[in-house]
Order: sequence, then structure tokens, then C-alpha cells
Amino acid sequence: MPPPPHDMAAAGTPPASAGAATPPPSAAASPPWGPILVANRGEIAVRIIRAARSLGLPTIAVYTATDASSGHVAAADTAVCLGDASAAYTDVAALVAAGTAAGAVAVHPGYGFVAENAAAADAFEAAGIAWVGPTPDTIRVFGSKHGARAEAVAAGVPVLPASALVADAAAAVAAADAVGYPVLLKATAGGGGMGQVPAHSAAGVAAAFAAASSAGASLFGDGRLYVEKLVAAARHVEVQVFGDGHGGVVALGDRDCSVQRRRQKVVEEAPAPRLSDAVRREMAAAAAALTARGRYRSAGTVEFLVDSASGAFFFLEVNTRIQVEAGVTETVTGVDLVGGMLRLARRDPIADWFPALAAAGAAAGAAAATQGGAPADGCAGATAGEAGATATAAAPARLPPVTTVPMRGAAIEARVYAESPLHGYRPSPGTLTAMTWPPESPTVRVDTWAATGCTVSPDFDPLLGKIIASGPTRAAALATLAAALAATTVRGVASNVELLSTVVTHEAFVAGVYTTALLDGVTPTACAVEVLSPGVQSSLQDHPGRVGLWRVGVSPSGALDAHALVAGNGLLGNEPGAVALEMTVRGPTLRFHVATTVVLSGARLAASMDDGPPLPWWTPIPVPAGAVLTIGGLYRPAAAVTAAAAAAAAAAAAVVWEEEGEADAPPAGAGVATPGATAPAIGAALACLDPAAVGGGVDGGALSPAAGAHDGADGVEGEAAEGGGKVAYLTVRGGFDAPHYLGSASTFPIGHFGGHAGTFLAAGDLLPLCPAVVSTPTPWGTTPLPRALRPVYAPSSWTVAVLVGPHGSDDIFTPTSLAALFTADYHVQTATNRLGVRLTGPTPEWARPSGGDAGLHPSNMHDYPYAVGAVNFSGNTPIVLMADGPSLGGFVCPMTVASADLWKVAAARPGDRIRFKPVAPTDAAAAAAAQRRTWAAIPRGPAAVAALGGPHTAAAARAAGEPADSGWWDPAWVDSAAVSAAPAILATMTTPTPGAGDVAVALRASGDTHVLVEVGACELDLLYRFLVHELAAALEGGDGIGELCPGVRSLLVEFAPAVAPLAAVVARIAELAAGLGARLAAAAGTVPSRVVHLPLAFGDRWTAAELTRYARSVRAEAPYLPSNVEFVRRINGLPSIEAVGEVLASAQYLVLGLGDVYLGAPCAVPVDPRHRLVTSKFNPARTHTPEGAVGIGGAYMCIYGTESPGGYQLVGRTLPIWDTYGKVPESARGAPPSVPWLLRFFDRVVFDLVSDEELVEARRQYARGDLKLTIEDGPDAVFSYSDHARFLEENAESIAAFSSSQRAAYDAEAARWAAAGEGANNDAGAAAAAAAAGAAANGGSEDAAGSPGATGPDGDGGASPAKAGVAKVPAAADEDPPAPHSVAVTAGVAASVWTVLVSDGEAVTAGQALVTLESMKVELTIEAPMDGIVRRLRAAPGDRVAAETRLCDVAAPSLAAALGDGSLPHTRSMLRLGVLSADGVVAAAHAAARAAGPSVFVTVTPAAVLRERLAALAATPGGGRALPLYGIPFAVKDNIDVAGLPTTAACPAFAYTPSVSAAAVVRLEAAGAVCIGKTNMDQFATGLTGTRSPYGVPLNVAAPDYIPGGSSSGSAAAVAGRVVPLALGTDTAGSGRVPAAMTGLVGLKPTKGLVSTRGVVPACRSLDVVSVFARSVADAEAVLDVLAAYDAADPYSRVPPAAAAPRVADGGGGDSVAGGRLPATPGAFTFGVPAAPHLTFDGDEASAAAFAAAVDAAVRRGGTAVEVDMAPLAAAAALLYGGPFVAERAAAVGAFLAAHPSTAEPAGTNGDAGAYDAAGIDDTVRGVITRGGDGRAHSAADAYAAAAALAAHVRLADATIWSRVDVLLLPSIPRPVRVAEARADVLAANALLGTYTNFVNLADLAALALPAGAGADGVPRGVTLVAPAWTEALLLGIGRRWEAAAGAEAGAEK
Repeated sequence: MPPPPHDMAAAGTPPASAGAATPPPSAAASPPWGPILVANRGEIAVRIIRAARSLGLPTIAVYTATDASSGHVAAADTAVCLGDASAAYTDVAALVAAGTAAGAVAVHPGYGFVAENAAAADAFEAAGIAWVGPTPDTIRVFGSKHGARAEAVAAGVPVLPASALVADAAAAVAAADAVGYPVLLKATAGGGGMGQVPAHSAAGVAAAFAAASSAGASLFGDGRLYVEKLVAAARHVEVQVFGDGHGGVVALGDRDCSVQRRRQKVVEEAPAPRLSDAVRREMAAAAAALTARGRYRSAGTVEFLVDSASGAFFFLEVNTRIQVEAGVTETVTGVDLVGGMLRLARRDPIADWFPALAAAGAAAGAAAATQGGAPADGCAGATAGEAGATATAAAPARLPPVTTVPMRGAAIEARVYAESPLHGYRPSPGTLTAMTWPPESPTVRVDTWAATGCTVSPDFDPLLGKIIASGPTRAAALATLAAALAATTVRGVASNVELLSTVVTHEAFVAGVYTTALLDGVTPTACAVEVLSPGVQSSLQDHPGRVGLWRVGVSPSGALDAHALVAGNGLLGNEPGAVALEMTVRGPTLRFHVATTVVLSGARLAASMDDGPPLPWWTPIPVPAGAVLTIGGLYRPAAAVTAAAAAAAAAAAAVVWEEEGEADAPPAGAGVATPGATAPAIGAALACLDPAAVGGGVDGGALSPAAGAHDGADGVEGEAAEGGGKVAYLTVRGGFDAPHYLGSASTFPIGHFGGHAGTFLAAGDLLPLCPAVVSTPTPWGTTPLPRALRPVYAPSSWTVAVLVGPHGSDDIFTPTSLAALFTADYHVQTATNRLGVRLTGPTPEWARPSGGDAGLHPSNMHDYPYAVGAVNFSGNTPIVLMADGPSLGGFVCPMTVASADLWKVAAARPGDRIRFKPVAPTDAAAAAAAQRRTWAAIPRGPAAVAALGGPHTAAAARAAGEPADSGWWDPAWVDSAAVSAAPAILATMTTPTPGAGDVAVALRASGDTHVLVEVGACELDLLYRFLVHELAAALEGGDGIGELCPGVRSLLVEFAPAVAPLAAVVARIAELAAGLGARLAAAAGTVPSRVVHLPLAFGDRWTAAELTRYARSVRAEAPYLPSNVEFVRRINGLPSIEAVGEVLASAQYLVLGLGDVYLGAPCAVPVDPRHRLVTSKFNPARTHTPEGAVGIGGAYMCIYGTESPGGYQLVGRTLPIWDTYGKVPESARGAPPSVPWLLRFFDRVVFDLVSDEELVEARRQYARGDLKLTIEDGPDAVFSYSDHARFLEENAESIAAFSSSQRAAYDAEAARWAAAGEGANNDAGAAAAAAAAGAAANGGSEDAAGSPGATGPDGDGGASPAKAGVAKVPAAADEDPPAPHSVAVTAGVAASVWTVLVSDGEAVTAGQALVTLESMKVELTIEAPMDGIVRRLRAAPGDRVAAETRLCDVAAPSLAAALGDGSLPHTRSMLRLGVLSADGVVAAAHAAARAAGPSVFVTVTPAAVLRERLAALAATPGGGRALPLYGIPFAVKDNIDVAGLPTTAACPAFAYTPSVSAAAVVRLEAAGAVCIGKTNMDQFATGLTGTRSPYGVPLNVAAPDYIPGGSSSGSAAAVAGRVVPLALGTDTAGSGRVPAAMTGLVGLKPTKGLVSTRGVVPACRSLDVVSVFARSVADAEAVLDVLAAYDAADPYSRVPPAAAAPRVADGGGGDSVAGGRLPATPGAFTFGVPAAPHLTFDGDEASAAAFAAAVDAAVRRGGTAVEVDMAPLAAAAALLYGGPFVAERAAAVGAFLAAHPSTAEPAGTNGDAGAYDAAGIDDTVRGVITRGGDGRAHSAADAYAAAAALAAHVRLADATIWSRVDVLLLPSIPRPVRVAEARADVLAANALLGTYTNFVNLADLAALALPAGAGADGVPRGVTLVAPAWTEALLLGIGRRWEAAAGAEAGAEK
């Protein structure tokens, strides 16, 4: 941090007018003084500590256990832990006790917690601890808002109109009515903007009361409220004050704190911009006058509300504490406020450090003497009731002069929070995997507690810190702050940094004209991907991973399938190793918050975007912002289609069509009939849709060699080749922006580092992308990777290339067994993951009886380093070690997978077969080289790949002279590679040593990039380790030599074949190895060797807890239970448990290797053989071991560096030996933060025994750096082998005696095992191992890569070949056909059934867990795909199941249940699952349509026609299932043509049968939808009532006595009655919105011309729009996605203008628009509400209340309400029926009416249905249309005049309405209308209903009608959002948010 602000003496010189009188006397400071208790946490605690340190004051921090890593704990001189409870920071008694015990003389409470708790101040002062802050009485007075308000009134400070405290909601409503709306309901207690809820109406107040009262009670213990006038456009400005406690108060300028979220501040600045000098002076005077009344002491803030329009200011509250934002005032005044608080408390002479305050005190004293005294401490004045009773603003009194401190320059503060602005500022707890603050400078200050590695607790405020930027001008400060934010990085948790960057560049903020509503107009954005559901073990990985640290136990991690990741990156133009998302078995669901391009690669999983068709693999896919990418389980198109088809067939078999006994359509009249027309074929209709809309995908490759590259052997190609493998990748343009740790961003879950948060993804994670490139073009466009470069993942059997070695030699395996390694089939077990792939195969034959002193089983070796890909025989069980596997272990590896074939092992699923094929090192190296060439070419584009020429294997076989280093990598290269007989042992030699003679050295192959050097015999001899050390030193830095990793008697040498071929490496090692003895002698046999002392809690409680857990969950009885220490005693023949502890405390453990159980864990052996306790290991292994646990395995000691599985016998616990983020100071651990491991090779560890309690305290002190390890280091800290040899010789006799006794005890223990049925090497019984094979299968050695060695007497850890297959239920059961309306639930992966959670016949809900499986060491939950009944339950715990095994069925109990609510999402889901067939859905809708009768359906499509349509749909590619509306029934209004069905327009005589459907119908049918029939309507679309039809009035199911609305009444009734999920109507004057309001539906009226009206009988051709009725906004949007398209054949069709795009953008940035507003977003928009007299409800109070509630709801959902004058639009509406526009109706059907003159009797004589003549023409309709065609009524001149008038009205609306608002929020109708009322006066009803609708099309607007609940009468009410043309995206976005929040309480969203 920069130095604290200047001393107050420099900054606080008073102005001349303040006078120079002496301040009240202050006692001189009494040095020494301190320490100071800091009763807070986080950044303010750090700030206080910093200020105290500048004054030489020691500090005491307090913290809870979850806060141990917080910066304030390390910063303080002393720290006191308050325990585990998060409430400890508010536990006054505990705080006082901590201060008293630590000797505190004063307490600084900071802000929050107890800072404004008067009782806390009393308690501390009663304990003799000074309270640094205002007096308790002052805190009490200002602690309640209504009390503070009373003081303000008494001081003459302006206040807002407000009420007294209100007792209940009714009183609140009355008070709000008196104050005037809008109002704010405020909790009287607390602060920080909490407990405050706005309301805009009486209805809103009632709801807000409960929310505000509850918040006040829960947050502050006081639910009392008062009502205050809400200033809509307000600024939050506050004045900083500082008082001497005797009446002297200084004002230190003002701050603007208007940028707020949830009424809590986010950005603050000083001085407040654009504040007049007069207002600034008056506010300062008001603040000083108010606080001086009570003799205010210390720092405080007076907050004001400033009306941005008038500039008037009003008192809000007083904060009796230091504020978060005080730093900006400190910066511009140079005053250290926190330091001043401490100095005042220390009673330093005020004149010495704050002259201005001294002057103010003197002036106050003089004034008091003149006036005869001042109020007593604690304030006086008007009572709360007196102040609260007024409902008008108090007039400001004349305020006295004030002493001020001048401000210089400007400062702006941005608060950085760990929260997600995308989710309503939801806190984001977790570990900060990267926390980078901007560099501090004279213009940048950072106040923070947070650093990389700190934990953000969910229990506390998510503030991470504050960045304060300053400059000589505001513009300079802004620029500095913008740069500082750009330099700030927060990873591991979500943050608001992007939002802050948006704010500081927001035009209103830059201009300084913002209000508290600023953030309402800023839609949070993120250059990130949000995890909605995480899938199975999804993690971020890169390539090649974390290399170079194998020697210390850091696994490389990285991509398991490197080609899939690197090729995916290449297609996007990324760096080859850019961070990607790795997915296993089942992928995540992700929401993209920014547009980008992605590639899916690897094993194909089912994937779709926004529920669309399957996405292509290995192909760049553009992803728009807001898209949801769903990645499911393994993509098995054939299996999925078969299963769905079988289910659908069963559903279809149950379909019963309701055949017609008579014609479905009414008889056609003498119209323009076209007989004999038929429905168009579905296939032909497909031409009108883009391929993407109907599921079209990209296939094939760009290169000719790709075609058929894998035809032949596997016989699969294209989609048929999919469905295998298990690991897949999502790469994104630029890569995921994850922080690097130890050189890589790869996730290493065991170490809890890397990736996003150090582990697998979780729901809610926000994965940052790289903003600079995320949306840039890619080199491949949307061209897929050529097929030749895509591995085939289809087979369930794999041929894997391996290199023999390191231990595939006849000294370990018999020749027969060696040969069988490459002829036998191995099957992948379920216990497999990123650590290792466990296999089942034949039991090997061993060439040796045991592993010598490395272990009893012949598979045992002294710990040596493994290569990734090594096939490790743990006992008799092979495990292929993968990227997260261990670096060091003690089991043989006969072969190693070639690096270019390792992807196959990663891809192999449980149950798959693997056969190993030995290849030559040269072939493996050539394949790896070709892979690297291919990876380098892909980012350069298709041409660069084509230039490689062909597969590398083919290139190598070409004629002589062809270079061997050409060609692309062939994934199937192993097929053409020759079988190699290369030996495992590459060379042997000896090296002479002094004293030990010749020592053998063997060089063994270990894959294609490693050689393993073994020194000496298979025995524990420290000489061998010394020789290994010498060899490593000699090889270090050699050409082509990589990492050197030592083991107990071995060295793993990495080499780069391209630089150093294998033969050269072997020759170099052999040359050096021969001289190792000489090198050792020359070095005098010494190595650096520190002695590291560590505390050891022997036989600790943590070990006991682990053993109890193990006995309960893994194995109840074992030789090492119940006590590991007792087992160690017994097996070593020691007399007592205490003797074990004595040995541990006496030993010096020499570290021979690191990484025995990962992360610097030592493989250490006692220097003195008499201290070498030997044990066997857990079998099965533990699933969990505490970090810091100390274990013994074999003769080795290990300390666990992290929580992990393990098998060593646990004897105690010590300090952490791995410090991931370098949080322990270097002075304490002896290592810099960049070196997280504690120990080094050849360190000697010495244990000092301590109690559990002592260890707890030691760990706590060590974490803070208070406990410094004793480490004996320096020039003399060496270990000499020659000295050690002499020691062994001198003590040979006693060593031999100990060894003999130990061996006898060991043999006796082995005999007991045998008698108990235990196998050799402590191999547990098969039953125990099998029981633990799931979660516990983790490595009997510390390999942690597979289950322990053996489960039988021969050490066999795997099942026999007969057992290796996957057991399934009988085939006959699986082949049972599904029952109708059911779905088969399959395993999806080979696994073991862990638990069955349901029973047959049980009712379940969608998403409910049915069965849990264990596969790949992961618990997989199988969930119900739908609501239903469990049938045919086959699974039982313990079953082994294959991927296709049918676990159970879930069936709908009936067809009705399967149909459900008939909504679009439900129907789509049921069709996809096969629970419903398209035939069944359509047949059910057909039956319902017939039952509805002609009042709803004028014509029902005949069953035969529907079956014909369904057959055509089934004949489309893929059976039509990929179509977006496949099988969805729909209805159309009867003025929209449907080929083959009569169009009547509700006039029988008009009927005709078209041969071609309307364009809108064609598009729906092309998308897979099926038209059920034609719906009733107001005749010729001339009304809004739905009562003008000869077919009757459609039933309004929501309110039967009320009209359904018109003219599209039948379509609305069909959807509301659940006959169909969607229907088309038309809308000229409101017919798409009024019916929606009356029936409780969503009605979408698009922009004119967006949807073609070709094929629609016109009402007014130029104004007509095809509208959509649906039950949800999402459904309406899905239909619009299909309908919206330009139609060249429609003269009224339009193309959206490009300029419209920003106005409807989903993002929050962009250019400014009319009125200076940024583009509206669904979460931040300004909406207009009609002002009087245009807001009318025709006297209906229920409708008025519903609309008022809707306005309040819109505000809660991100809107800002503005009253607008609707006069221009009302004038436009009057033209529709009152002007010449009605003539257009006559143009449509006037000729028909003239040809059918009226024969009707006087109106009403034809009955209640209306007056219809012989042609069925309504007389009112005739009158309206006929008058429109009467030239006497309207002339051509009238038409032109009306057009001009309309243009003028629209222009005026643009200027007065659309310049101010983004949308209008209108009642859809003034009030509901009953059927009887409409029939009585249809024209009056029509006029009423069109009040808010008639102008919309005339003014070229778009509209969305939404349900708004029901009134008290139970009748639906609705509102309509109206906006300019082409704003459908905005309207639908607001509608989605509206829907999501519908029915919630007013404060629920907050």
C-alpha cells in the first residue's frame, strides 16, 4: 500500500474566518500506549493496522477459523482466534475478553459488525478499553433513522417528507398516500441501504411492508418502519466530518456515492461532481451543525439525498463510524482519518496533529460561552414523533459557519466484490486462485485483505478491496481508475470488475450526471461462460500440462486426449495448448455470456445449443451471446433413435384416431373455391427453411485424402462411427482465461490447484474467457477438421501401442507371461479416472518369488519414478498411469504406452477391451513427431494441413529418398506399425566403488521419451541413492535431456527424441554410469543435508477419526485395525506403543525421493537401520487421509502433502509440508512463496512429539509465521556416505540383532494373517476388496492410482477373466418392448450399481434420483427423465451393468398424464423421449378440436389428412425429429390459408379451399408442426369482441361469462383450452393482444412485415400482422424464430434495418441513442406509463389495481417508470376507424359484400348470436366495411390528409415518447367485457377494447401481451409491452424476465 495520507497538521490549517482560539484542553499522550484491538476483519482491519503501525502502535487482530488466511491476520502483531462461528465478530463478550486477555488499551471497531453498537461501546469502556469512535450516547441517537431525523429537524437541516413509524401495512398505505408516491419503506435501524423497499402504489406498499420489516428484523433486530418520499432521480452525497467531542467539528468535503447496487455503494468519488458551490457549502454547514449539536467525537458521515433536477438536498442519516469510502476523502484532503481517530483516542494534543479541528473546537467553545452553553452530549431537539409527523420537507434554518478542509484534485474509489452481477450480485465464496491488484503509486491506492490463496467466506461481506485512483482532475482520476481496473484480476470466484470497468466508462458517469439509478441502466455483462450444471468431472486442462516438477510429486495433469484438445484449439487459431474444458462421460450445461466460436472434439457426446439439433464435432461452431450449450452423455445416434423409435412405436400403437362420420369443414359457399387441393408434402416445404433451422449439419472434410480414411478395418464412417470413448473437449476462441500455477492452468483436484477453482467444475462457476480474442475470426471458418485427422472412438476394443519396459524383462516376468502381455485381452474396470485406468486381465507368472526387501509380493520394487502411460502392476492388477497419477511408487511396470497412443487409454470406457501391441521406439517417435507436425499445421488453416501430403505412416513407406519426417499424424498409425521385439533392458554395466566393489547399473526403456536407470540390487542401500545423485548431476543440462527424477535406487531420465535419439541417450548415460563410483569418491561422498525439525502429534485424534471412518465404510476388520500404531508395534516386535513413539522421535529420516503421495511428500528412510520400522499397507486403501498425516509403509516414512487416498499405516500428524499459495512466510518455512514444497532431497526429518492441542496451536502459529521451523542449515549441514558406512560397520552387531528380532515379529504377524485368511503382503480377502472397489479403490501402495495390490493369496487385485465381463440383466428382459408412454432408463456407462433409491411402482418426478452408479471412481446419479411411475425395475445394488443395460422404465400412468399440460416444452420433451409419438399428440389434439366444436374450430383437419401429413413428416431425413417443431399441433385463424381446408373468414358464403397454404403456415409445417384446424373469428377480422361469428362465441375457459376477445378469439380459445400449444391469429388493431389478455395468454404481435402475410385474407392489407398465441414467452419466441423471414412474394414483407440491432441488443454496452440513453436490455429499461387522461380503466378498480401492481413489478424487474403523454398515439388510433383507413377493409372484401346484398331483418331479429343475412354476413360488419367503401364518406383527399396526419402523430410520438422511453407498459384493455355486454352494444365494446391497441400498427410498433394475474373477480388481466419496430428481442427478453418473476413478492428478487 502507499503511505497513509498526510499528517493532519499539514492538511488541516483552518481558514482565517475560523479564528485561532485554543481548543479545549487535551491531556498529553502517555507513552507508551497500546496495543489496539482491531475488532473487525477484511480490508478495514488491514487499514486500521496500517494506520496504527504508522503511529507506532501495536495491534491485536481477531479472526474466525474460516478467516485464518485473511490479510489482517498476518498484518497484525498478534492475532486471537475467536473460534469457528462466523457470528464471533459480533459477540461483544468474546471481543471484550479477547481484548482484555491481550492487554488492549483501546478498540477500533472499523465499520459494520459492532461499530454502531452502543452496547458494545459501553462494554469495552466498562472493561477499561477505550472506544475509538463516537460516544455510546451519540451512537444511540443517530443509530435509528427516525431518531436521527428528529435531530436533523431540530438542527434546521432539510429532510424529506416522511411519516412517523408505521405499525402495519394499512398504516403504511395511509402514510404513503399522504406523503405521495413513489415512496420508500425504510427500516429505522441499520444502514448500508438494507431494509429499504420502494413502492409506486398502494398495492406495492402492502407488499413492500412485509419485505422491509422482515429485512429490518433479521438484519438489525428491529422491524420498525417509516415511509419516506422517494426521489426518483436522486443522488447520494455525503459529507465527512470529524469532531473533537467538545463541540468542535470539521467538514472534510463531500463524496458522491450514487453508484449503488441493492442500495449499497459500489463506486464513490470526492468531490461530488456537478454540485454547485452554494449547495456544497450548505451541505457542509448542515453536516457540521447537526453533529456539533451533540458534541460529536471522532470520524463520522452525514448522508444526504440530492434531487438531481432541482439541486435541493435532504438529510438521510448519520453514520457514526469510519466509512468504506473514507479513502477518497483522505486522498483529496491529505487527512488520515483512521490515524486521527487513534490519535484522538490516545489524547494527543489536537493542535499538534489537526490544527483545523483545534480551531473549530475553539470557535465552538467561544460560541457556547456566548450562548450560555451547548446541548449535553447525546443530542437534543425535536422528538422522533415530532419530526416524523410532518409530511412536508422541513425548511432549512440559517446554519452557522463551518470549518472545512480544502479538497485538492479528485479521487474515485471502486469497490471490488466477490459477487456475480449477472445473478443479482449474488456473493461468490471460494478460494482466490489468482488475485492481482494494480501496482500502487502516488495516484493508485489499494485497500485490501485479499491475495491469491485467500478464502472468501460465505459468512461475510464479499468486499475484496477498494481501488482508489486520484489525479489533478476528475478526468485524470477516471483514466487512472480505468487502467487500474484493467490491471485487476480475480479468479476462482466471480467478481464485479467487469461491471466496474463498464461504470467508469459509462457516458453518464464520465459526464458526472448520474443518479442512484445508474446501475439500473447498466446490464451486467461478462466475457465468460457460466456453468449451469457441471456434468461429470468436468475440468479445465491445457497441454502439455504442469511439466518439470515430476521430481517433487507434481503430476503434469493436462489433457488426457492431447490430440482432441490441441486440434480443437488449432481449428480456432488458438495456441496449441490453450486452456480447454475436458469432459468425461457426461458434459456440462453452459451459458455463454459473450459471442464466440467453439469446437467440440474427442469422444462424441450428445450436444445441442438452445435445445436445437445435435451439434457437429470437430467443427468450429459460432455461439451467440446468451446461448445455452447442453452437453449430455455419450452420443449414440443409432441407440438413441432405436430406443426413441421403440418407445414412440409403443406410444403410436396406443393411438386411437377419432374418425369423422361427416365432413369436418362446413360446406363451402359460392365463393372462389378451389376443389381437389391437397396438403403440400413436408419434404417440399423444407426448402423454405435454412438448413440450421431443420437440423442440418456440417459433415465431411476439406481435404480429399480425408474421404474414407478409415473405411475398411473398422467398417465405420460418419455418424455410425460415433458413440465410443469417454473423454471430450470444448475449446473456445482464445481459450479459457484460467490462472497459471506452477507453469500451467491445468486442474489438479488432488492438489486443489489449477483450473477454475482448483477442482472440478460446479454449478454456478463463471469461467472467464480472453476478451481480446474471444470474438475474433478463426482460420477454419466453419470448416470441419478432415476425417483423416479425427480419431475413431467407436470401437469397444482398442489396440494400443506400447514400448516394452522398464520391467518387461525375464528377471521379473517369465517368458510365457511376457508373451501373454501382448496377446491377452484386458478389460477396463469401473475403478478408473484421471489418475489411472485399472484393467482386468490374466494373472501374470512371476520369475521371482518376491520383491526382496522392497516387499513380499514379486510386483514390489523400491520406490522409483514412473512415466505417464506406464502399465503398473499393483500386485497382479495392471493400471495404466495417467496424467494425474503418482510420480513415485513401488510396483513394476512391464510396458509403457506410446505417447501418441495414450489418447486411446483415456478414451477407453469401463467394459472396453484393450490389447497391447509392442512397437519399436523409432515408430513411436515417428508417430509423436507426426502428431507435433499436424498440431503445428492446423492453426494455419486447411491449406497447411493439406500441404503435409498424407498420413505419416504412408509417407514413411514411400520410395527411397522420401523424407521420413513428412505427412500428417494418422490416429490409426499403430495398425501399420510392425510388432517389435525391442528389449526392456537397453544396456547394463557396472561401476566400481570404494568399499562396495562393482555396483550393477541397468538402463531400462520407459516409453518413447524416458529411460529408467536402476542402480544396484533390489535392496535398500543408501550407496545406490548417492550414485543416483551423482548421475543426475552429471546429466543435468545436457542436450536433449529434460527432467531428471530420482527414486530410492533409480533415476528417470526424460529426453527429446527429436534432439537426442534414444541410442545417443543410452550411450551418454552408459558412459557416465561407468564412472559414477569415481565421481562419488571425488565428491567425498557428501551431499547438502538440512535437518528439519517438525512437531509430531503421535497417535493423534485425526488418525483415530480416519480409522473409524475406514472401519465403517470400507472394512470393519483388518490386522491394522483398530489401531495403526498398535499394528506397527506388533509387526516390529516392540514392547509398547510408547516404544513406537520413542523410535519415531529418535530417528533421522533421510529424504530419498519426493512425491511419494504427491506434492513434495517425502519417501524417507531412517538413517539408522535400528529405527527402520517396517509395515505392510492398507488393503483396500483408505479413501481419505488428512493433510499432514505421517505414515509408515514398508521401511519408508511419508508425510501427506494434501488430503488424498493412501495406504501407509498412520502414526501421527505434523505441519503442512506443501504451501500452495505461499501463505506461510518464508521466514517460517525456509522456502520462498514460489517453492511450495518444504523438503529437499537428502533433508533429514526429525520429529518432536507434541500433544494434539499443541499441534493445533503450532499449525495456527505456523500459518501466520509466528512459529519458525528449526532448520539446521549452512555449510556444515551435509550428509556423508563414508561417515554413514563407518556408522553401519561400527554398529553392525546391534543392527543385526534388531533386524533379527524385527524379522521374527514380522514372520509371526504373517502367520497370523495366513491363519485369518489374509494373503501375502497383507492382501485383504476378495470380499473386502470387492466391497471397497468403488470409492476405496485407490492404490494399496501410495501410488493412489488403483486398488491395492492383491485380493487373494497370490496378490491378485482384479477379478478373473470370467468375472471381468459386465454382468447384465437377462437379455430377454432387456428386449421386452417398452410399455406405451414410457421411457427406458439405461446406465449409459459400464458401472457397478451402488444404490437403488426407488422401488417398482413408485411415483417419481423429473430429475429425481433413481439409481446411483459407481464408475471411474465417480458416483453417477441416474435421474428420472420425466414425471411418472417406475416400472420393470431391474437394477440391484452390486450389479455390474453395461452402458446399454436397461435399469428400469419410467412410464406415464396414462395418455392424459403423458400429454401433460400440452405446453410446447413438455410436448417436445415427451416426443424426444418417445413417451409420446407425433401420431399420438396430433390425434389427441384432433379429438380435442372436434370436441371444442365450431365455436372454436370452424374446420378440423380430417384424420386422413393428418395421417398423410404425419407420414410425410416421418419420411423426412431423421424422421423429422431434429425439426424445431416436430410433431407439435397448431391452429390457425380462419382467415389464414391452409391448403386443402376451407377458408371462411367466419362467413360461410365466402368460403374457398386454397391449394397453397399461407407462407406462415408453410414455415410452421416445414419446421415439423401439424395444423389441426381453422379457428373461429370475428367475421372478416372486423372486431375485438369475438362475438361476431355465425359459428358462435368461443368459450373463454378462464372466465366463461366473458368474451374471449377478438377477432382472433378462436385461436386464443384453442390455446387457453389446451387443445394446441400454439396458434396463429392476425392483428390489425389489437386482435393478437386483446384475446391474450382475456384468456391469460401470451400474445406476440411482431413488427409489420417481419412475418409474411401472403395467404391471409386481409382486413387492412397495409396494417395486417400474423400474430402468435402461446402459453409462455419462450414458446412464442420459438414460433417467431420459425416464422420470421423475408418473403419476396409478399409486397409488404420487410427486412430489419441494420441500425435496429443495437436497440434490441442483449448486452449493456454500445453507443448512445435518442435522449442520451444506452440501448435498453431486458434487465435495464425505461418504460412509459400513460399519464392522465389516457390511463383509463372505465371505472374498474380491479383492473386499476392489477396495472399498478404490474408497474411496481416492472420496476422490480429492472425498469424505470416514466409518465408519458399518450396524446399523439391516441390521435393516431382515432384515424383507424374514424378516418379513411377503414376504406382498406372495403378494398379487401367490398366486392364480395356487393355481390351478396343484405337480406337481414332489423338488427337483433336473428337471435342472441347477432343479425346475419342469408349469406351469413353480420349486419354490423357489413355496415362498417360498406361505409369504408363509400366515397361520400371518405374521399381520396381525405386519405392523403389522414396519411399526413398519421405521419405527424408518429413524429410527435417519437419526440415526446420514444425519446424518453424504451418501451410502453400499457393495460392490454381497460377492463374485461362480458359476452352479454358486447352483444348489447358491440361497437361500444369494440371501441373500449381498442383503447390501448388501435394505434400500434398504424404507428409501426411491435407489441407483446403478457398475463398480469387475475383480479378480485377472478377474471384475467393483462399488460402489453409496446416498442418501436424491430425490437422483438427486447420485448421478448423483458417478457422472459417478467415470466420468471411472476407471482414473487415485491422484495423476493432482491
